Amino acid sequence: MKLSITILSSILAVCSVTVANPVDPSSTMSAEASVSTASPDVAIASGSVFTIPLNPYMADCHPITSKGIKMIGNYADSKHGFDSAKKQLILKKQEIKNQKKGIKALKEQLDSLSNQAKDSPDPKDIEESFYSISPEYFGRLRALEKLEKEWRELSEKYKEMRKVLAVLKSELYDYLVKHDTTGSVAAGSTVDLESIPGFKKCFKFFYNRSLRRSPQSGHGSGSRQRTPQS
Repeated sequence: MKLSITILSSILAVCSVTVANPVDPSSTMSAEASVSTASPDVAIASGSVFTIPLNPYMADCHPITSKGIKMIGNYADSKHGFDSAKKQLILKKQEIKNQKKGIKALKEQLDSLSNQAKDSPDPKDIEESFYSISPEYFGRLRALEKLEKEWRELSEKYKEMRKVLAVLKSELYDYLVKHDTTGSVAAGSTVDLESIPGFKKCFKFFYNRSLRRSPQSGHGSGSRQRTPQS
């Protein structure tokens, strides 16, 4: 039995965790994107899902034009999808961190039991403990591998959504500046949507509507609305 523990201990050493911690997605966000649903995708970020007809004179969006309102609606839906994707990445990173912590604790237990078995004249009880813990250790290693794969997939989707959202933001800003009806807007070197008259309240209306529609948002019709960052 001592020999079998020695062999398994060697396997444990080979399977030690060496994967680096995922990068916090917020640290990779560019300034242009300072701006899912269960599984966010680029279709949402492209703004292709916004089809509801709008009243161009609705109180929340005055004095923005009808097309401008639709573009804000698309952008708000896209921003909500992007924010949801970021939240999922953060949660997935925490899952990975917790899994690694559990793996480390189990590895320390197994190493300790292995050393005790080598020095014990009758290691039967020690061996039983060793083999009762081993399946959980290897199960956690497999779970960690799955979590890291999911994180990589989410990360790629998040990066693509960030690129698309940056384009939508720039296009929206250019349109609103060009079609300003107040005469108080001048194009600047920085894309500042909140400087556009009517934008902030209009964006908040559509962003909160997107939150209420989200199956994972937990926001019912009677829930307090948040003030989103554009």
